[in-house]
Amino acid sequence: MAIYAPQPTITRLESDLLVLLAKIVLDENSVSYGGNVGSDRLVLSDERARELCDLLTEYIGSRAFVRGTTFVEMLFDGRLGHDHDAREIYLSSRKDMGRTRVLASRQWADFKARIGLEASPYEARARPMDSSQFIEMEKRLLRKLAVHPALEKLIESLVIDRIEIFDKIEKREKILVPGQIRGTAVKFLSQLQGTCGGIDVSRTQVVGIATVVSDATVLFSTRDWGVAGTLSTIAGGLAMSSPKPKA
Repeated sequence: MAIYAPQPTITRLESDLLVLLAKIVLDENSVSYGGNVGSDRLVLSDERARELCDLLTEYIGSRAFVRGTTFVEMLFDGRLGHDHDAREIYLSSRKDMGRTRVLASRQWADFKARIGLEASPYEARARPMDSSQFIEMEKRLLRKLAVHPALEKLIESLVIDRIEIFDKIEKREKILVPGQIRGTAVKFLSQLQGTCGGIDVSRTQVVGIATVVSDATVLFSTRDWGVAGTLSTIAGGLAMSSPKPKA
């Protein structure tokens, strides 16, 4: 299936955060700390920690973050009761971006079918997205956002390492719980606050944050970009919660 160019909606805050996260995974990891820090750890200076804390605090309070993470958690918390609420977030967010709500039931059914969730065959005309298309779309989005090549590769690897998301969706397994992504971000922030003499953080969690920031920019654009953005937001959220992929 043809892949249309992404049309991300990115704010100055999101752009600044992606630039800072790239600097962190590049600059901080290039410094030697005498072997006292594990391979997945980054040591941040006080200045870097404060800068990240300020930007991340603002970001997790933003509408894009709250709306996007709430949406994906509702879809994949293993319960059916949130379907109506998730549908409303999806359709109203698309309307905010200039999309029509005409044939709303068909739009929602097609999105669900494309992402691999059960949808009425009388409403949905779409087939589930395959993993190869999803990965290619992620690459194109990161290039469009001009993410630093080194961070881009780390995000791609993070997403590929969590490709079992497709199997979990097909099996209707619970993937996220309500508030999981924000709760993890708040806990990460607490690590950064009041530090002195440097702090070590998980590189995987940093890359997970960058993944969420990147993919929230396309969550409610077109159907397929919404699907790809949703899947990557899940991958980023899982990496934030549990840096090592589950076997």
